[in-house]
Amino acid sequence: MIKKILLTLCFIFCITICTSAQDKKENQNKKIGISMPVENRGSWKFSGEDIKSQLEKYGYTVYLTFAEDDPELQILQIKQMIEDDCSVLIIAPVHGYTLTDVLAIAEKKNIKVISFDRLILNSTAVSYYVTFDNYKTGALMGHYLVRKLNLKNRTEKNPVYMEFFTGDITDFNVPLYFYGAMNVLKLYIEKGVIIFPSGQYSIQSCQTYYWSSKVAEERMISLIDKYNYHPDGQKLDAVCCSNDSTATGVTKALLDAGYTAKNFPLITGQDCFQENIESILNGTQSMSIFKDPEVIDAKTVEMTIALLNETEPKINNKIRYNNEAKDVPSYLCNPNIITKETYKKYINKQLN
Repeated sequence: MIKKILLTLCFIFCITICTSAQDKKENQNKKIGISMPVENRGSWKFSGEDIKSQLEKYGYTVYLTFAEDDPELQILQIKQMIEDDCSVLIIAPVHGYTLTDVLAIAEKKNIKVISFDRLILNSTAVSYYVTFDNYKTGALMGHYLVRKLNLKNRTEKNPVYMEFFTGDITDFNVPLYFYGAMNVLKLYIEKGVIIFPSGQYSIQSCQTYYWSSKVAEERMISLIDKYNYHPDGQKLDAVCCSNDSTATGVTKALLDAGYTAKNFPLITGQDCFQENIESILNGTQSMSIFKDPEVIDAKTVEMTIALLNETEPKINNKIRYNNEAKDVPSYLCNPNIITKETYKKYINKQLN
């Protein structure tokens, strides 16, 4: 009896192995293209290689390219993937508006397109969008400032003084970060509890072209000169920065103006770049938002396999993301706050 059971189990195991090998062999004929905007900044390299590795374990043929922040190079790379008969394209655009024409070609060939982290704009070819909840990202920054500045217990007789830096408004995510934070803070602005000495708290006046640290630094220097921000001058309690690159520029300008870790304004951010984690540890940045690449990568792999198998991927958001050509079905992953007290929970996943 035992011998018969063992023989049956061996038979099932062999069938499973053979089926798995056969599936992988068949999957080799299915090609996937991954187009990331740049290799040596943020987690783009990690995510590109992580997604590629996971899909290759299923036997798929995967092409991975990095566009080095060059929209024209990205177009050429995607054209090549289309010519190579990829069934699915995973794309994080260098620029949201530059891919309309090349993706029209993909759409005619019935190639599925997943917009990764950044939304591809003005294209009906985009099948799905996988990203983090970027409105929540901004809201987390806002709530952090409310808590740390004790805004609920302040009045206009005891206000805080703040400035705001967001990113390039050609980036679809910028309004989400901006209004996520501002909708938390607006009550206190209206009450006179938050004062912007510069008067610059519209999305246009706060933008930072190209998300550039240098551009952010130059704007902060201008504000310092004009409004006399200094430890012994005009009080500055916080600078709400929408990401770590803008926070880096702001921090440098404030250090040059004489601020130290002992009297530094609260500085927000997101991305958890290594230099910004170091700033958090030394007291010149207050927090950052961590977006776990392993989470978004796994969801992207799951979505890709569903499309290759001609099934509907799971989504958790149906109405928020319109790319100016269509409502794009989306899956939103959750971000987390990193501070000096909590960074160890995430530091082993820090990739930058």
